[in-house]
Amino acid sequence: KKRFGEQTRVTATLFFLVTRILASGVRLMIAATGLAVLVDIPTEWMIILFTLITILYTSFGGIKAVIWTDMVQAFVFIGGGIVALSFLVHLMPDGWSSIFQIAQEHNKFEIFRFEPTAGKGFFSDPNLLWLAIINGFITTFAALGVDQDLTQRMLTCSTAKESRRSVILSGFASFPITITFMLIGTALFAYFKLNPGHDLPSMIVNGKAVIAYDKIFPYFIREVVPSGFKGFLAVGLIAAAMSSLDSTMAALSSSAVVDIYRPLFRPDRDEKHYLNMSRIFVIVFGIFLALTAIMLKDSRGMLWLCFKIGSITYGSLLGIFLVAALSKRGNNLFNLIGMISAAMTTSTLLICIEKGCINLSWSWLILIGASMTIVIALFGNPIDKKREA
Repeated sequence: KKRFGEQTRVTATLFFLVTRILASGVRLMIAATGLAVLVDIPTEWMIILFTLITILYTSFGGIKAVIWTDMVQAFVFIGGGIVALSFLVHLMPDGWSSIFQIAQEHNKFEIFRFEPTAGKGFFSDPNLLWLAIINGFITTFAALGVDQDLTQRMLTCSTAKESRRSVILSGFASFPITITFMLIGTALFAYFKLNPGHDLPSMIVNGKAVIAYDKIFPYFIREVVPSGFKGFLAVGLIAAAMSSLDSTMAALSSSAVVDIYRPLFRPDRDEKHYLNMSRIFVIVFGIFLALTAIMLKDSRGMLWLCFKIGSITYGSLLGIFLVAALSKRGNNLFNLIGMISAAMTTSTLLICIEKGCINLSWSWLILIGASMTIVIALFGNPIDKKREA
């Protein structure tokens, strides 16, 4: 606001709201789909149930409720992963040896890819190491700098030092968690290779039935895991669903009230009024998240869908952030042109990539969007000094 004024601020907020609703809607859909497969009920009903419960404790408990419930959910989620992995190892004839042998035979331990796969070039294979590093760095930089869902966690710390410490610790903590769930996927692959008689969940794609790989884990819990462990793992799936919702609802509500509602519609009301409005926005955004999850429930490649959606607007948000932080140029007109043009360009490119019209990896989209936004915004003359004050 101090750097460019209300127009750029509101536009950036709208970009964040749309991106977070879509991306978090996908996360809700993933978690709800898993539990729906486990208990064999329609995914839509599971999405609605999760959303209602999360709306209740988020709207009345606020950020404090989000922090404490997320902490408990994290322990349950991680504990569920450890239990699942241990049980899978127990099922294999020779434990880890069987898993590693089958995984190596099917090239499941390829961690670094330095050359593109057959039929793809250096600009079209998203799994290339150097491209993954570039994309990971830019995406993380954008998330920690412009995503309210993540920055609110740092803002809840009492000092800047504690905020920096939390970011560093979360980075180290995410590594073993990621490894654990990657090993679960590898162990599941090995288990079903040794036990091919299962009727694995499937979906219809282009008129043909294909295995729904995103539903394999909950299918395994339902069909193979004994009752005692099954309940614990079900709670882990519930924790995953809740944690994907509560912090997002809080961030969306906070951004809507602080950046849009308060300055544009009701600038002179008391704090109690804004608190009540934040609760209303929690309900509104909860409905939007649920509707998004329901609309995307039949999507393929659920995991990557989150990143693809985020790449459309993250580039625009990061570009404006860098222009504000590293230059003295830019104004509302050129900022808006840059952000909107970049978002439209990356959206078009993503559609073309998904339809196979162009041979380009989606990992480039955030870099293209950020570069395009920066170049256009820098053409804008510096704004009036009075506005900066």
